[in-house]
Amino acid sequence: MGKLNAPPWAGMADMEVRTTGGHGVAARCWSPVADVMERADGFVITVELPGMTLDDVAVELRGSDLWVYGTTPADGCGAVVRHHAVERPRGPFARRFALAGLLVCSEVGPGSGQATGQNVSAVLKDGLLTVTLKKVRPVRRSIRID
Repeated sequence: MGKLNAPPWAGMADMEVRTTGGHGVAARCWSPVADVMERADGFVITVELPGMTLDDVAVELRGSDLWVYGTTPADGCGAVVRHHAVERPRGPFARRFALAGLLVCSEVGPGSGQATGQNVSAVLKDGLLTVTLKKVRPVRRSIRID
């Protein structure tokens, strides 16, 4: 999403986390998988966050970017345990979606709108965070020429 307008190195940290299993420079933060779909009335972003609660996740609009971030909750074992396999990522996570590219490339046409808190909603259910962005047409106004 928005990849056409992003710098060519923008996805390198995500790729490093996925290919190294979270080791290396990007080990501080992992990136959850997501789907982005366009509908006639807007966009739907679905992010996989199994085991998360509302207290574990935050969604923010920062300029023309939508950020989903938080921390994976602890296993709840409490005692020292010996893991036999650890395949699920743990710790802090973050995912950025460049909305400018979406809104410009949508079927409504260039300059088709902007994301504000009024046209964005989010629901966390059964390990899936669903963020809905409604398409809005920009307000057009005529400018009188003197």
